[in-house]
Amino acid sequence: MNDAVVRLEGFASPLKGQRLWVCGPPSTIGKQILNRLTVLEEELLGRGRKVLLIQNQRDLPMRWSQKTQWDATFRIRETQDLRLSVTYIQNAAKPVRVVWIGDEPPPTLLAAVNTSDITFIVGSTSVPRGVWSAIFWHTTTDQGLIEEGLGPRMGGPTVQKLNLPSVLRELSASNVGLVWSSIGEKEKGGSVYWYDAEEETVTNEPMEPREMSGLLREIADSICPKE
Repeated sequence: MNDAVVRLEGFASPLKGQRLWVCGPPSTIGKQILNRLTVLEEELLGRGRKVLLIQNQRDLPMRWSQKTQWDATFRIRETQDLRLSVTYIQNAAKPVRVVWIGDEPPPTLLAAVNTSDITFIVGSTSVPRGVWSAIFWHTTTDQGLIEEGLGPRMGGPTVQKLNLPSVLRELSASNVGLVWSSIGEKEKGGSVYWYDAEEETVTNEPMEPREMSGLLREIADSICPKE
């Protein structure tokens, strides 16, 4: 059984260079992503680039994405799209924030973002199967989905000890969400905290069109070099 700790204090760990999974109903995912980006912008002081990758948005509204300036947006329909996005991320000015909308990301992308200069955020209505630094649930997330995420990481007995029905009622009354985190934790099973899931202001200047055009041209040439 994994060692784990139940703290339910305010979450305050740095996000830079972490793999973050944002989980909730379709109507809240966008707000949650902007929420995490806002915290991250404060850490990074607006430096670097923001990249949006859309693989499968299903019934997820995307109007939220217009509330921030992306330096690049990719729709991942085939392998070539993924290769292009990975090359862009690797060549972009660091630090980089990468937001992925869709199913669990492929190993190729996970390997590319596995660096302290890249923060990777996934927005999904389901919980992840792989290894992640933290999982953020919205206040309105179904209890069963939270248990599905906590169980494999903290162990069943610890989750039962948490008394989720009572905890979630208190969090909902305070309008805050639950987060599981392994960032800086000594215990293998990580810890659970609360976080403010409502703040969503993001400001950042986009890359200049000429700069973007030059970078994309270099990337295209590196993938399909001219003979």
